[in-house]
Amino acid sequence: MGISFPQEDVHRLVSLVGRGQGARLLFSAATIDAAEAARIGLIEMIGGEAETIAAILANEDESLAALKQAVARAAEGRRSDPEMDRRFDDLIAGETLARRLEGRKRT
Repeated sequence: MGISFPQEDVHRLVSLVGRGQGARLLFSAATIDAAEAARIGLIEMIGGEAETIAAILANEDESLAALKQAVARAAEGRRSDPEMDRRFDDLIAGETLARRLEGRKRT
């Protein structure tokens, strides 16, 4: 989608599942099932719509770079980071996301 995530959200994810699992989920944008989400500590119980917990599309290079940096900062204990928040805002407002969303509307 060409985005990153706010540092606070990355910190929350890394706090739940650890640096390795957090990086795996963010970098690969892999979809995981409820059993895997429970195994890594992302959820505590399986039920409802937990099967869609990690339905994230593949990332653009710029967003992947931002996510890598955000995970590293979260692992250092940073709960918030103005630079990462600016990157998030720039990517959300950027042309890549707009182009991707427009492409989805056509299909």
